[in-house]
Amino acid sequence: METKMPNAPADARVALLIDADNVRSVHCGDLLKYAAAHGNVVVRKGYGAMDGGFPWKKESMFKYAIEPVARYSYTGGKNVADIALVIDAMDLMYNKSVEVVCLASSDSDFSLLAMKLRENGIKVYGF
Repeated sequence: METKMPNAPADARVALLIDADNVRSVHCGDLLKYAAAHGNVVVRKGYGAMDGGFPWKKESMFKYAIEPVARYSYTGGKNVADIALVIDAMDLMYNKSVEVVCLASSDSDFSLLAMKLRENGIKVYGF
């Protein structure tokens, strides 16, 4: 995890936000490696709906120090975990907590979020 991207400041603060409903936990190690290539990963969160139980086993969360953000859907078929991820990303942006946000998802639900973060000077990488 020491590898840095060309021109990536070693002291850049990085947030890794993972859509745990769409990304399997077996990818945690690789996701952290890719995120660490952009700076110091200071925020590690995995977002998942609790309706059927959190999608990842706790061992994966513990091994990689990923904070689980579990949400129950108030209405069936809604993206409650996705909304929690977006709210946290916007908080990170407005509080100027990080310079880089890495979004891990297997769908395009976060395209508008990525554009908004970039408009506000945050580097965004999608995995």
